[in-house]
Amino acid sequence: MVYGRRKINTTTILVTLLLSFIYTTALQPVEGEVLYEWKNLPPLPTPRTEVTSTVVGNDFYVLGGFEDPGVSSNKVEIFNAANDSWRRGPSLPTPLHHSVAVTLNGKIYVIGGYLEGWIPVDTVYIYDPKDGEWVEGPRLPRAKAAFTAQVVDGKIYTVGGASTRVEGGRRVDEVLGVNEYLDPATNTWHIAAQMPTIREHLASAVVDGKIYIIGGRVLTLESNTDVNEVYDPKTDTWSKKAPMLTKRGGIAMATLSGKIFVFGGESNTRTFKEVEEYTPATDMWRQVEPMPTARHGLTAATLLGKIIVVGGGRQPGIYMSDINEAFMPAHPSASFTSSTLKGVDEFTKVVADDGESNDSLWFLLYAVIAVTVILSAIIYFRMKKR
Repeated sequence: MVYGRRKINTTTILVTLLLSFIYTTALQPVEGEVLYEWKNLPPLPTPRTEVTSTVVGNDFYVLGGFEDPGVSSNKVEIFNAANDSWRRGPSLPTPLHHSVAVTLNGKIYVIGGYLEGWIPVDTVYIYDPKDGEWVEGPRLPRAKAAFTAQVVDGKIYTVGGASTRVEGGRRVDEVLGVNEYLDPATNTWHIAAQMPTIREHLASAVVDGKIYIIGGRVLTLESNTDVNEVYDPKTDTWSKKAPMLTKRGGIAMATLSGKIFVFGGESNTRTFKEVEEYTPATDMWRQVEPMPTARHGLTAATLLGKIIVVGGGRQPGIYMSDINEAFMPAHPSASFTSSTLKGVDEFTKVVADDGESNDSLWFLLYAVIAVTVILSAIIYFRMKKR
C-alpha cells in the first residue's frame, strides 16, 4: 500500500511537471508580439532637462532642472494623471539641477543638486501639499548631486552621486559610493554600507523592499556602466545582479507589476531610445518597445497603471524638451487563455509552414498528448483500486 502511495505521488509529480512545462511554454511571448505601447500626453509646459520628479496621489511633480544651457530652474509643474492636465506648483526655494526628489508621508523632499556654476549643495527642502509651503529639512552629511534616492520602511536612502573637493587650492570633481539615509522620525542622517561600484547619473527602483541601483557613469560620457547592484536595508548588505544590456548613464527608471524598466540615457555619441525590462524574480533582462524619442536627463514615475516619462534632451549634452509620454502594457487584460491560444496558433503555423519539420513537430505534439493521457490513466486506475 505504501508502495502504491509512492507511485501515485511520483506520478502526480510527473504530471505536475509536465503541465507546468506546457503552461510556461504557452505563456512565452510570441516572436514579434507587441508587449508594451507608448502614448503621447500633453507636453511639459516648460521644456527642461536634468529634472527630478516625485508622485503624490495622482499628481506627478516635475521639479527644477535646466531651462537653458547653464540656466537652472526653480519651476515646479504638476501633471495630473487622472485628467491629463498640467498646473503650476510653488517654485523651489532656489533653482537646482541634478537634484533628487522623493515622497514620504505625503510630503515632498528635494535633496541636494547643483546650483548654477555646477556647485553641489547639501540642502533638503520639504514641501507639504496641504500647507503649500517649502521648509528646510536636515542637511545632507555632504554636498552632492546626480545621485539616486528611494524610500524604504519610512527612511530616505541616498546613494552615489557626484561632489567636489578642494585640492591644491582648486575645486576637483569626485564620484561617490556613499549610502546615507535620513530618518525623519529623528531628523538625523545615518551612514549605511557603501555601494560597491562608485557612480553618478545612475537610477534606482524598489522591489520587495530592496533598492536596485542600475547604470550610471564616472564623470565622462565614455565611462557609462551596465552595473546592477541591489541593496537590502534590512541586512545593510549589497549583492551583484545581472548587468543591464547596454551601458548608459543619464537614465530614468520606474517599476510596473514587479518589473523594473530603464528608459533613455546618453553616451558620447548618441542618446538612447532603448527600453530594457528587468525582472528581479528571475534576474533576467530583455529589450521591449523603444521610446518614440531618444533622450537623456529625463524623469519617470508610475501612476495609474502606466509609466509617465517626461522631459530630457534629445542630444548628448544640455538640450531641453517638453516631451511627455506614457508607457503601458499593450494588452492589460490579456489572460492565460489568450496567451495559450496564441501559442497553439503559432505552433500550428510553424508545423504547416515547414514540410521537412512536420514529422518531428507532430511527433513531439503527439508524444506530449500520449504521455498526458497515459499518466492520467495510471492515476485514475490506482485511485480506483484504493
